[in-house]
Amino acid sequence: VALRIGWVVAEVNPLHSRWVQDENSREYMRAMYLGHEDCAEIFHRAISRPLPDFSRLGKGNFGIAYAVSRNTRRVFALKDTAALLGYMPEQNVEEFFAGSGEPG
Repeated sequence: VALRIGWVVAEVNPLHSRWVQDENSREYMRAMYLGHEDCAEIFHRAISRPLPDFSRLGKGNFGIAYAVSRNTRRVFALKDTAALLGYMPEQNVEEFFAGSGEPG
């Protein structure tokens, strides 16, 4: 499985990260955030879940999945990732923005 990983920061609350200090960075975070719990979940699924056999397409057992959380403003659809890995993210970065007093 190839994971196209969104944006993970060390801090539990991504708004406390030094990488999310300007408006452009905050907007990018709103689309690409991958929370710690969702990150652990998708990696677990990527290494433990059997993949479908795509050999008829010349791809063998290979798939590409997007690793982002359930962000309201995410730019990647997760339908194929859910089908491939059964991944259903639970975190949404907007929960942090809602508590910050910053406009949504």
